[in-house]
Amino acid sequence: MECAGRAEASTALSSTNHAACASSHPKRNHASAPYLWPKYEAKERRGITPDEQQSILAIEKKAEWKLFLELLWGKRPIRYGS
Repeated sequence: MECAGRAEASTALSSTNHAACASSHPKRNHASAPYLWPKYEAKERRGITPDEQQSILAIEKKAEWKLFLELLWGKRPIRYGS
């Protein structure tokens, strides 16, 4: 039997032809080879301090970016509509 990917079988796909393709090409996923990925190592994380936030806002010149940072840090309430 030929696989459906071949030129002569590409126009019509029968169930027997599909079964032959499925059996000749085993499925592979990430679970079959977990050793390929490095182990996760937790790192110490920290947020920025209010003083660092103020210094970033003082340096920033673009109004849109400044507003975004204020929204992100909760310094400005979100207003819907006018």
